[in-house]
Amino acid sequence: MDFEKVDRHIQEADLTIFQDGGDHYLKAEDGICIDTIRQIYKIVRPILLIFNNFLFIPQKWRIALEIFIQAMDIVYPSSKNSL
Repeated sequence: MDFEKVDRHIQEADLTIFQDGGDHYLKAEDGICIDTIRQIYKIVRPILLIFNNFLFIPQKWRIALEIFIQAMDIVYPSSKNSL
């Protein structure tokens, strides 16, 4: 995975649907919308993977991020194929 692939992935994503006023905007009073969280994670996962490889990020932070990615991959296994 390289910067160009991740950038193309992000540039092609319609993030407006997740922003205020968008069709899938999450509001606390709406409760948990599992499908919207899955869609957001599928878009953001490649960025998280790249950040997790930056050596200037403290090791403990990278471990925490890796644990989060692993947990989300268990909940949303199809997101692993987002690129």
